Amino acid sequence: MKRTAIITASMLLALSAGASLERSSPEGLRLLHTMQNGLGGAKRIDAVHDVDETIRTEASDASGAALGEVRKRTRWMRTTIFG
Repeated sequence: MKRTAIITASMLLALSAGASLERSSPEGLRLLHTMQNGLGGAKRIDAVHDVDETIRTEASDASGAALGEVRKRTRWMRTTIFG
């Protein structure tokens, strides 16, 4: 699950950074390339069309009494605006 969150954040960063490379600092661009390489390269990131992550857990209050199941859904879908 943590890897999916990192991939999602990295993809969004890659898309937003790609639109404004002329304003990027050398350190920021190096960090972007390090992240891309860590995820398999820009081509593998570009191949992702959408991400859907659902997390389910049991919630409880401060005293430990069960409150029930909680779900969190995160979705990212590629847009045609950037490319």
